[in-house]
Amino acid sequence: MNVLIVEDNCLVGEMMRLAVEDAAFTVVGPAATLEQGQRLAAANDLSGALVDIHLGGAKAFPIARLLQTKQVPFLFVTGYDRSVLPDDLKTAPLVSKPLAVGELTEMAVALFKRPPKDAAPRLDAIARAAALRVRIAQAEDRIATQRRRVERMQFTGYSADQVRLASDILDQMQTAVELMRETLRRLDDPVSRPGASISRPISDEIIDAADIGSLEPWAARFGVSIEQLLRLVSEVGPSARQIARTLAQTSLTGEARKSKH
Repeated sequence: MNVLIVEDNCLVGEMMRLAVEDAAFTVVGPAATLEQGQRLAAANDLSGALVDIHLGGAKAFPIARLLQTKQVPFLFVTGYDRSVLPDDLKTAPLVSKPLAVGELTEMAVALFKRPPKDAAPRLDAIARAAALRVRIAQAEDRIATQRRRVERMQFTGYSADQVRLASDILDQMQTAVELMRETLRRLDDPVSRPGASISRPISDEIIDAADIGSLEPWAARFGVSIEQLLRLVSEVGPSARQIARTLAQTSLTGEARKSKH
């Protein structure tokens, strides 16, 4: 059950990868260029695709049209609104960045084919952690190569814009590795961070801060104390979905809240 990712930002591509893996799909890509995306879309049997619209100086619409021809469902994930879509793609599913990993997971499950009952089971935490360690080691090698490239560019006559672009890519790569390391820490210790054990987005129920009896089950579900839950309700509102999204973002970015009392 393969899902293609087309995204030229290293960090966003890694977040998409994590979302797709959480939905029990196998990642194809991420593809960072139009040509690479077209090649992977043509060569693979796909269950779906997550496609960024702007890929450097190109737009990903040829990839979307190829996916339509192959009858592969896809989702545009972009910082732009629907007005950028050409007429023949106006009705294509589109969501705007930024998105939490859990929210994108839910969309992938809803839009793409679910794995059949006899499909191979999704990777357990131990196997996912092992795969992440391999990806982290590979990414660290690529970062070392990119760092050397930036250093050479600084001393061999490249323009300031070219050096700045290469440095920005290096920063993206480093941030993406930190995201992978944080995900690995959560897999190794799933109860160490608030919200880390929330594997699927919660239905959009309303938390009644005045109903003392309902707060303890909600706090246990989120992995926070009642005091933290009340503070979250005060900060982001009573929507359970919004609180789950906030905790997921907090867990992924490493902005840890106080530990559970």
